[in-house]
Amino acid sequence: MPVYALLGGNTRAVVNINDTEDEPRLQFDKKTYHVNESSGLIHIPVERKGDTSSTVSALCYTTAKSAQGSSLHALESGSDYKSRGMTSDNRVVLGPGVSMSTCDVKLIDDSEYELSEEFQLVLADASDNARMGEVTLAKVIIDGPNDASTVSLGNATFTFSEDAGTIEIPVLRHGSDLTSLTSVWCATRPSDPPSASPGVDYIPSSKKVEFKPGKTVETCSLTIMDDCPEPVHRRL
Repeated sequence: MPVYALLGGNTRAVVNINDTEDEPRLQFDKKTYHVNESSGLIHIPVERKGDTSSTVSALCYTTAKSAQGSSLHALESGSDYKSRGMTSDNRVVLGPGVSMSTCDVKLIDDSEYELSEEFQLVLADASDNARMGEVTLAKVIIDGPNDASTVSLGNATFTFSEDAGTIEIPVLRHGSDLTSLTSVWCATRPSDPPSASPGVDYIPSSKKVEFKPGKTVETCSLTIMDDCPEPVHRRL
């Protein structure tokens, strides 16, 4: 009982202890992921920190950067991945006892030449019994280049007579996307061990070979010098 005083209206109080240290927290396990265009369906880990006794969930959706996502209900030409929208069917759910799940995204493997591209995944809107962790934004990099054409000589060995003069060595381009201009350098150098001598058996050369869009065959010219009256096999 108070001494020389009266009790007021509130004589009891409820004390709430918030145990935020063990409150479930949802986050990506890292900030950046590298994937290949041909991977198909990728699985980005979503982890739960803290108490695992209840079911928790969070929304996982995509945002476009240099990589372009599809619309939510169709897969258009030129799309690099199937978009995830801010809808309930794109929630990642972790049941009791589950500490890790995945946010899945379908990549589109097209036949176009592309450098590295990226898009983002966002975790948001945690369920009432959880909160967002530290890593809620993840960068997904589709490593490139993809579908780059390749250029090679027509054969590994060519044989010509010394009096052939100027010869044309075929240079070939292969690939699914031949819509861009491509160039390589074609140059002579002595064989190892040396056989044909530059300036004596052939004229040293260095030439830029360009493939216009759609072109698959070009040539690299080389001039052979006729300096020996007797037949001798030489290499370069």
